[in-house]
Amino acid sequence: MNEYQLHDSLFQPDNFPTLTTDRLLLKKLDMSDRENMFSLKSDRETARAMGELPYENTEKAEELIINCQYAYEFKMGINWSIYLKYEFFFIGYIGIWKIDREHFRGEIGYGLLPNARRKGYMEEALKAVIETAFKGLHLHSLEANIDPDNNNSVKLLEKLGFKQEGLLKENYYLDGKFYNTALFSLVR
Repeated sequence: MNEYQLHDSLFQPDNFPTLTTDRLLLKKLDMSDRENMFSLKSDRETARAMGELPYENTEKAEELIINCQYAYEFKMGINWSIYLKYEFFFIGYIGIWKIDREHFRGEIGYGLLPNARRKGYMEEALKAVIETAFKGLHLHSLEANIDPDNNNSVKLLEKLGFKQEGLLKENYYLDGKFYNTALFSLVR
């Protein structure tokens, strides 16, 4: 296979790529995760870090899941629910969004429930997804757009080799206020 050719085998309708780590199971985000995603996205702190207003109902979670399924069907993204492997307990989600096939690039996004933070889970999940992005999909680079005040996310991305490439000043408006976005990138 040409090094600069995306590998589409991860986009088989009946063969979604389930990932496992020492402690985690990353499975296809589907409607069985609706209530879990609502719990995550209705948390004010989590929503703010993601540049969103908190979800007020499960219909927003359903819409997100449908959009994730659509992205997978059209080879534009892959999104996983993150579960503790042995308890099969939902703790968050992670995904490769906005896959740019022409430039072999994808954007990574993630979130954890508040009680699952600062335990190394997201580092574990990110390592698995980064490996899948580079070895499975053959992407050349990943980007992450985060709140620059989210110190835990900044430290995590830097620990995994991402470099901050820029800062967009007041580039998004939320709930009556403008916020900045830090741009991070990781090249294979």
